[in-house]
Amino acid sequence: MSRYIDDFKHRLINERLMSEDRMIPCSMDEIQAVMDAQHVKRLPQLFIDYLNLMGNGGFSINIHSGANENGKALLTLKERFIEYIEEFKDTKRPINVELPDDAFVFFDHVSILWRWFLTDNNDDNPSVYELNTSTLEIRTYDKMTDYFESLLTQLFHAREWAKKTGALGKNQSNKGK
Repeated sequence: MSRYIDDFKHRLINERLMSEDRMIPCSMDEIQAVMDAQHVKRLPQLFIDYLNLMGNGGFSINIHSGANENGKALLTLKERFIEYIEEFKDTKRPINVELPDDAFVFFDHVSILWRWFLTDNNDDNPSVYELNTSTLEIRTYDKMTDYFESLLTQLFHAREWAKKTGALGKNQSNKGK
């Protein structure tokens, strides 16, 4: 596991943002199946390490109800994103995104947020792209580690909001779930 992902894991646990039992890894066979399904030849080592840490659990448990980002969902995300873009091509609000063949789509939140990165390079910390279909804006995280840092921030804010509003009971607020 890369040093960054190992540190990332410890930060999640130490800050009680996620409990270790929610970190369900993908196997190498599952990772290969996802690569085959999305027709990519390689994934950045950083992302492989993330999948090996929590590819079948992930952040959707804590942040985005209705998000698809786990190993099984990854099998069809690229295909679904392409279909979604096609549905809107000839409408008054077309989604003008040309998804490159080497794109790896790894996140969908109720077809509003889509995230991907490119794989035909030797970059193990590539840029991450996020399309917000409600605004048609594309956000770019310069590095995958920037994206992961933003997720940590989102988890922290979600936990603080839940504590403030009472959305978490006393027992849950200390478990990182």
